[in-house]
Amino acid sequence: MRSAISNPVLVNRLAARGTLRLALKQGGLAPSSVIGSELAVVVRPILPDELSLRGVADAGPVCDRMTAGLESLEDSPTADTPEVVFSRLGGGK
Repeated sequence: MRSAISNPVLVNRLAARGTLRLALKQGGLAPSSVIGSELAVVVRPILPDELSLRGVADAGPVCDRMTAGLESLEDSPTADTPEVVFSRLGGGK
C-alpha cells in the first residue's frame, strides 16, 4: 500500500507511511490490524485530501491505483489479533 504512494516524484517513503497512518487514524483504524477492505474504505474518502495537503497534484488517480491494488489483497490482518494470540496460548481451545 505504501509503495503505491512512495513514488519519489510524489512523496518520500517516510512521508508516505505517515500519510497512510494519518488517514487510517482518521478512519478509526489501527495500522497493525487493518485489512484490505478496510483500507479501501479509507482510501476513497480520506486519503485524497491527505495527499493533496502534502502537495500531490494527482491524488485521485493515485488513490484509484491503490483501490485497484486493494481488490487483489486477501482480507486478513497483517498482525495477529488478540483472539489469535490467546488461541495459540491456550492450545487452540
